Amino acid sequence: MRKFILIVNVIFVMLAGNAYAQEISNLAKSMIYFRQAQSSYEQNQFQQAIEEYTAAIKENPNNYMAYINRGIIFFELNRYNEALKNFKKAQNIEPNNPYAYYNSAIVYNKMASTELENDNTYLYYKKAKDELTKAIQNNPNFYKAYINRGVVNYELAFYQDAIDDFTKAIQIKPLSYKAYYNRGIVYYTLKNLTAAESDFTNAIEINPDYADAYFNRGLVYKQKNNVKKALDNFYKAGILYAQNYKIKEAYECADLIKSTDEFSTLLYDLKSMITKEEIYGS
Repeated sequence: MRKFILIVNVIFVMLAGNAYAQEISNLAKSMIYFRQAQSSYEQNQFQQAIEEYTAAIKENPNNYMAYINRGIIFFELNRYNEALKNFKKAQNIEPNNPYAYYNSAIVYNKMASTELENDNTYLYYKKAKDELTKAIQNNPNFYKAYINRGVVNYELAFYQDAIDDFTKAIQIKPLSYKAYYNRGIVYYTLKNLTAAESDFTNAIEINPDYADAYFNRGLVYKQKNNVKKALDNFYKAGILYAQNYKIKEAYECADLIKSTDEFSTLLYDLKSMITKEEIYGS
């Protein structure tokens, strides 16, 4: 799931009067380039979109939205430093815009996750947390920022802070199944199996097709020695993974069924389903 927020609605404040005719002309040109860039992006013409966002910025150097969207493209091209430069520029132009900070955090989080365990990993997660905190300060109801800060706090082993962030996200958006799911992961890590089971169940009730929640709830039941429920959840997760062509994950569910009860008939049924999806889904 893409975590970036692509701004698609642009509102320009048009200035009136002859003295501002040139400024109006430049703003209009910037808007035209911006819309062209959006169209190019939607057609996966990334280089063309970059050039058009650059043209939009040339006509209107204060078009912070063009910087944000151009930064998103650089991120998708794995050009992380260029992405950060664009988000930082947007922050300088419009310090109160939460998305520039939010997107910077996504870049830092990605950089941290691709690093081997070293000092840079901690540094990038710390920078991501700082950026998400700024996003929240600018928009206290930005529930996605709370979710992502919770993930970062989890990676930094600040487990209570992570729980607090996911809880806040749930308070803002009660139907956020990912907030429940992620909080469940923290509780599972802390061996609070009852709380973890409850959160995974809430995530499933909101999104009945959420394979990861079934998978992890299965792990909870396995820890509790509730064999039947563990098997049912691993099977359900495996079926959903297979249907979405996540074959590796589906086989992992099959392995868990086997390690829980090697004589379970669900093992044969799931493997048959996986094989079918491999054949017809390729």
